[in-house]
Amino acid sequence: MKKLLIVLSGIALVLIAAVFAVPAMVPVGTYKREIVRQVGKATGRELAILGPVRFSLLPRLEVEANDVTFSNPPWASDPQMASLDQLLVVLKLWPLLSGEVAVDRFVLVKPVIRLEVDESGRGNWILQQADASGSASEAEPRTTDADGSTALSELRLGDIRIVNGAISYADVRSGDRYVVSQVDLGVSLPSLDDPLTVDGALRWNDQNVDVDLRVERPRGLLDGEASPAELTVASEPLQMSYDGRVVGGDRPSVAGEVEVSTPSVRRLSEWAGSPLDMSGSGLGPFSLNGKVEATVTSAALSDARIVLDEIRATGEVRVDLAGAKPSIEATLDVGTLDLNPYIPPEAAGGDAAGAGTNAGGGAAAPAEWSDEPLDLSGLRAANANMALSAQAIRVGGLNIGRSALKVVLHDGRLEADLTELHLYDGAGTGRLVLDARGEVPAVEKRFELTGIQAEPLLSDASDFDRLEGTGDLRIAVAARGRSQRQMVQAVNGDGAFSFKDGAIKGINIAAMARNLATAFLDPKARETQKTDFSALSGTFRIERGVLRNDDLELVSPLLRVAGSGTADLPKRTVDYRVDPAFVGSLEGQGRSDAGGVTLVPVKITGPWHDLQYRPDLAGVVSGAIENPKKALDAAGKALKDAGEAVGKGLGGGLGGSPPAEKDDQTDGQPAPDPGRVLKKLFGD
Repeated sequence: MKKLLIVLSGIALVLIAAVFAVPAMVPVGTYKREIVRQVGKATGRELAILGPVRFSLLPRLEVEANDVTFSNPPWASDPQMASLDQLLVVLKLWPLLSGEVAVDRFVLVKPVIRLEVDESGRGNWILQQADASGSASEAEPRTTDADGSTALSELRLGDIRIVNGAISYADVRSGDRYVVSQVDLGVSLPSLDDPLTVDGALRWNDQNVDVDLRVERPRGLLDGEASPAELTVASEPLQMSYDGRVVGGDRPSVAGEVEVSTPSVRRLSEWAGSPLDMSGSGLGPFSLNGKVEATVTSAALSDARIVLDEIRATGEVRVDLAGAKPSIEATLDVGTLDLNPYIPPEAAGGDAAGAGTNAGGGAAAPAEWSDEPLDLSGLRAANANMALSAQAIRVGGLNIGRSALKVVLHDGRLEADLTELHLYDGAGTGRLVLDARGEVPAVEKRFELTGIQAEPLLSDASDFDRLEGTGDLRIAVAARGRSQRQMVQAVNGDGAFSFKDGAIKGINIAAMARNLATAFLDPKARETQKTDFSALSGTFRIERGVLRNDDLELVSPLLRVAGSGTADLPKRTVDYRVDPAFVGSLEGQGRSDAGGVTLVPVKITGPWHDLQYRPDLAGVVSGAIENPKKALDAAGKALKDAGEAVGKGLGGGLGGSPPAEKDDQTDGQPAPDPGRVLKKLFGD
């Protein structure tokens, strides 16, 4: 028995010695050649091991290779697809004997991987294998066992790491190139039935990115089934998390809760390699969360909550990526839709702080139209069909209430139809078209508004605050231009307006007629004056930026006014003439054909912010040239009768509001006889 034990012990010692001795007895070159041959047979590529190789069997199967390269296909720009300083593979020996691949350690030290796509769309990662004749052919799909499971069905991963790696991607077709550096990742997979975890960090475009991934059922993914999964990506430009399920196989998909946020959309786009060349100050903070369902070619977001700058929205969004450009369908409900941060500034270098007064203490000129090129190229990036509703909309100076908007964007042409529009106590509909299909952007606008308040609307829309009243407005305009100034210079269109129970501020036509000697001389007094009306209407047309009106009609107690003239939009100036006429009694109220005596016409000229009013004496002379005495006598009588009627019925006003202060010229005395004033001006 003792001898038997000695023999068995001797055999064991020989076997152990053989295990340790065989690797040492076999030349290292044999390992290298065999490894290189097997890789070449499997991939059709050349593997080169330029550094030393270490191999051992016990207690684990361990292979260490240094200074390793893996070749690219002949068409690639770099001869090597991958290179690394060191490759270490350690397999557990006993599980391997039973058919399980249990990786104890798999470490890549300083790997450099170069991915590339040729002009035909073929990637250099598509491998080939050599056939019996030595020629290369496409690698066959991985084999499956009789029960349908893959050859990796018993894969176990222990310490899997990439240390200080780098990955580059280049597409010859588009010229796109991306580089990821400082890749440090760790992978853990005890078995295919245990969770797979990946955590680590990398650096892309000078920003650190932390990645954390967990997949609950890796075997299910390999078999094309679903598995719960979580993913977190964190960096300064982008934070993203996903919690849901993932489906593997030939038709991968995801479905779950997603959250995305960035402190700046502009910064994120720049970091991603696609800077946004868009005017305005918007596209800052952005966040999105909701339920997502996505495949390789589509994505749908439901129960979405979206925040962009100061905009808050809820709704649903669907994106189709199968076509030449993304296609978007959305239904969104927005709180306040402030579009101003996304519109080019009204004037480049304008001084908004000094817009109130000028050096002389009067109204300062507003900023000029901008020459900044209009950039509507973003309209060509995608197609869209969206239904939007908003509690409020801000665009330019306009403040719009509850609105419903239908938006269709196709190949650079955006059509926005306002099916519901509430603004300035009124309502209406509208249509806006932005066309970026050609080299020169084009704009079309059409609005029909009813019951609006004129003063706040015109003040917010065009800095014009001289009109009060409630009315209806129709306008249709179109323009083309490369800048805001060119657009205004090229605008054409027409429209109509009708207002009631309002006033024209800055002028009291009746007071001018009552005191012609001083009414046009005191600019301070004009700021407190206005001409009341019961009705004001007219039509207009716009040609190359110049608005013309020839049928203005103002109806007021004891006063009728007709008007015609132009407003030059590019120059922001007015050249207009009004022809007032008194009627003999209050019975003409509300009628435009009550008859009466024509008074001195008034010329309204100058820039919008500083209009000037003066009598058109030439018009008076031409009107009375045939029989001046008769005209003056009739005018004097009409003025006196009108004055008496107004004194009884209106408290002294002739179709306008009384001056805020007493007339310095009369020093509290009764106003001079209008007939005498007219005779002094034109003689007996």
